[in-house]
Amino acid sequence: MVNRLFLVTILNVFILQNSFAQYIDFQNSRNLWNFDIIKNEQYIAKCDTFEKIVLSAVKTNVDKVSYGLCLIDRKTNNIICEKYVNADKKLYPASSIKTLIAMKILQKIDNGIINFDDKIKINQSNANEDGGGARYSRGKVRTINELLIDMITISNNIATNQLIDIAGKDEINKLAQSLGAYNTKVYRKMYANVPIDTHIKKERNTATAYDYVLIYTEISTGKNNFLSEKSRKYLIDLLSKVDKNDRLNAKFPSYIKFYHKTGSTSNRSSDAGFFYLNNDIIVILVGLQNFCNYGTLSIIGQKILNYLK
Repeated sequence: MVNRLFLVTILNVFILQNSFAQYIDFQNSRNLWNFDIIKNEQYIAKCDTFEKIVLSAVKTNVDKVSYGLCLIDRKTNNIICEKYVNADKKLYPASSIKTLIAMKILQKIDNGIINFDDKIKINQSNANEDGGGARYSRGKVRTINELLIDMITISNNIATNQLIDIAGKDEINKLAQSLGAYNTKVYRKMYANVPIDTHIKKERNTATAYDYVLIYTEISTGKNNFLSEKSRKYLIDLLSKVDKNDRLNAKFPSYIKFYHKTGSTSNRSSDAGFFYLNNDIIVILVGLQNFCNYGTLSIIGQKILNYLK
């Protein structure tokens, strides 16, 4: 009898302890959830200043820009907030569109159609004269991996045009459509000195801030699995090594890495990418300008970072 009562008592104590532990776990979980809500509400409030910051910097050129900001919870991949100035205004993106081209090439690699080590003979019309040097003279052989590295990190136009041939303009544009980036299109190749392809009289490559936010959302989160995890990390690594850091992240502290791609001509300037804030927030920042002024981009980048911190 004593042994039975003793066992019952021990069992009841165990049940009470387990229930109490579950209650504590629930309370801790609820507290963390409440903390996340408060934190996200604070970020939402900060997002509301985005338009004011952009308008203050671009001044009378507001009709010549497309800017975007998107904050994503890194744990859940849920969007906390997104703000735009001329979200759907189509502008010429210059070399910033090369990120989309890289995504299409990596998709083909993921699908086994091509390989990083495939050797490609350079045959572009702008070889020898568009900043390629001996490395990209006609007839030289480069691997797809080398072409990707040079297209993104040093923005080599010959490498880009070779990859456009491999990817196919229609296929690049289909990828953009699949991402929901309906206003971002590759119509022509990249040239330093040729205004447009001879067979294209009017169309130029286009992009919008809204579309770029969609593209960098997929790159930073991988939530829709457009790329394998290996390819996604490969692309992020390339974006971290871009040699131009004089625009949106020009005044970022050295400990904040901006994963991005720039673009410019004599009368266009752009930058788009993402960075991590406090390890738990993904910040996507996009600036497309129908004028060339890196200072405007850097001012906006600095103010956004300072306000979000």
